[in-house]
Amino acid sequence: MIIPEVPMEIWKKLYDTAVRFREAAFWEFFDDDEVFAVEDPGTKEIGYCCVLGGLGEMFALCVYRGHEGWAIHQKLQKQEIDPERDDFFAINNALMAEFTDRGQLDKEDLRVIKELGYKFRGAKAYPAFRSYLPGYAPWFLAGSEAVFLEFALRCALDYYDEYDEEAVVLEQKGLNRIQLYSAKTEGGKATSFEKKWFRPEPPPPPAVPQLAIDEIRLQKMKNTLGHSKDAWEAGFFYMPGGTVVDRDRPYFPRLVTVADKRTGIILFSEVIDLEKGRFSSLAEGLLNAMEKRRSFPAEIQVGEEVVLLTLKPLANSLNIRIKTDNLSAIMEFKKAMADNFRKRRF
Repeated sequence: MIIPEVPMEIWKKLYDTAVRFREAAFWEFFDDDEVFAVEDPGTKEIGYCCVLGGLGEMFALCVYRGHEGWAIHQKLQKQEIDPERDDFFAINNALMAEFTDRGQLDKEDLRVIKELGYKFRGAKAYPAFRSYLPGYAPWFLAGSEAVFLEFALRCALDYYDEYDEEAVVLEQKGLNRIQLYSAKTEGGKATSFEKKWFRPEPPPPPAVPQLAIDEIRLQKMKNTLGHSKDAWEAGFFYMPGGTVVDRDRPYFPRLVTVADKRTGIILFSEVIDLEKGRFSSLAEGLLNAMEKRRSFPAEIQVGEEVVLLTLKPLANSLNIRIKTDNLSAIMEFKKAMADNFRKRRF
């Protein structure tokens, strides 16, 4: 693993701004449905910002990055994502400035704080900055991320200080627009910002992968396998609680799974890393299970539309129905894995 090197002058600006944000305690007045946008001074990517802390469990500014991050925030608001069930720990694309206890910090956090000469005391007084990327565990900021997060915190101080409920209701709630902050630069540095109303574009639909189909293998299966009335579930999820550390930053492996809907028996299960295609692995898992069972299922159930569209040509070729549904057997398997991990049986 590699901890990014960030110049101390960037750290100092970030910590100074974070301290000001912490002292303002905006979470006492605002909920996480109040959103504004910030344009990254470097990449021009849009970040969608909200303050967390209304429930008193955590205090933070979260910057959801790009279309992917915005889609996650919107699904959370519509309760289409259950943070306890839907792999939220591994699907987020965001930057976070959180305020926590000293015991929750890493050695690297404490090293930077000591070198900068800060003294923090009390509960949830220590800033912790983290980068979230889909598939990866939370990690330390790169220099460009630290610059973006500092700019977002500065914009947050302005946004919440200047909050005008009447204008927000008119523009944001009525016309689906939010306030966007863009940097004014001097010498390549964001010295100030400008504001305008902005309408987020809906995220593009996920790309549907085209799977290579081995027609010879499928024909052999058609000639030798029987048919059943069974319904199978097919899906993948991030392994709860486990990370792999053989890259620059730790990541969560996925588990590709095929299960019998009625009995809950796991017919196929394989751990894959970030580089192995989840859709091709799932297709292979289905074929593998069919060959071992010596029969075709009557129906395949998947959890997402993009999975259905990807596997549909394969299912059609084998004359198997396919639809989206609740993957109850796979979710029970995932829950059992999580329970076993918590009990340290893994």
